[in-house]
Amino acid sequence: MKNLRSGVVFFMTVLCIGGMIGLSKSELLEETHLVEVAELESAVIYNTVTLAGKTEEAGRVELYTKENGRVTHLNVSVGDRVQQGQLLFTYEPTEEERPVSTDLSQIFNTEDLAAVAAAVLEGGDLSSLMPRQDVFSGQGETITASGDGTRVNVRSPADGVVMALPTGVGDRIYTGESCAAVSNLQKIRIRVTLPERYLSEVETGMEAEITGEGFPDILYLGVVSQKMPYAVKSVSLTQSGASGVETLIDVQNADGRLLPGLSATVKIRVDTVNDGLLLPYAAVHQDDAGQEYVYLVEEGKVLKKAVQTGYELETKVQIAAGLKSGDQVILSPAEGLKSGDNVKISR
Repeated sequence: MKNLRSGVVFFMTVLCIGGMIGLSKSELLEETHLVEVAELESAVIYNTVTLAGKTEEAGRVELYTKENGRVTHLNVSVGDRVQQGQLLFTYEPTEEERPVSTDLSQIFNTEDLAAVAAAVLEGGDLSSLMPRQDVFSGQGETITASGDGTRVNVRSPADGVVMALPTGVGDRIYTGESCAAVSNLQKIRIRVTLPERYLSEVETGMEAEITGEGFPDILYLGVVSQKMPYAVKSVSLTQSGASGVETLIDVQNADGRLLPGLSATVKIRVDTVNDGLLLPYAAVHQDDAGQEYVYLVEEGKVLKKAVQTGYELETKVQIAAGLKSGDQVILSPAEGLKSGDNVKISR
């Protein structure tokens, strides 16, 4: 009886030890990895062409006189806001002719003789150094003042801001030359040079984002309004420079923060992806054959999935194919992780 009882105890001990060994092996085989995951983010994605440019007036009206004259009275100053019909200045007609000037700035848009010489010697395009014709026509209309033959009152042709005036009483004005200018500064445009490689991508009507150091807290939206029908070449003393097409972007400047002459960064939206799917770069990998893939979590297990990426953003990449919204993708997986492994999502 004693021997039988000892045998039973021995059998139960062996059974317990065996169960513990089997359990240890099962736990080892079913090891669970703790992982961090990211869900795909849905967003509108813009592919952009980034260019540097300058702001300029789009609603400028230049004023001209039909005869030479001498200013007798100034009623406003540069920077004043005026209304249509408001008196700007008065002049008396004279017979005095315009003196001939040798100032380069009267002939070119620069006083840099070296830049002019370089353009001539290299056979470059002098048009960028010549006064722009749209200062006289494209930006506005010609206004002819008239009077009683003794004094002529020059009035504002529109509501706006006075941008140019005679310098003072006694100043001479001449027919054919702008004597004053009024501008609607709510209409601003940006002039950029579009490199040849982007000519086929950028079209009129495309939207653009505008930022700049002069307005760091504001993002303006604009529209490509015009591409010039010719290319220009940059002028340089050391090289001929690359060719590009001058392009204009219209901007609504309702708050008046955009001033003419400011530098601006323009991002033209050449393509838009609605409901694009984005993932952090740490979730996307590439094998030796160049195939991109991710690791998914499905029902507590790892699934390796091939994907196709699209546009690359600053911190994320577009997933063009292979995944769907709601998929849980493992971030920075541990070395050796493979399909079928058990995982638990870190919360």
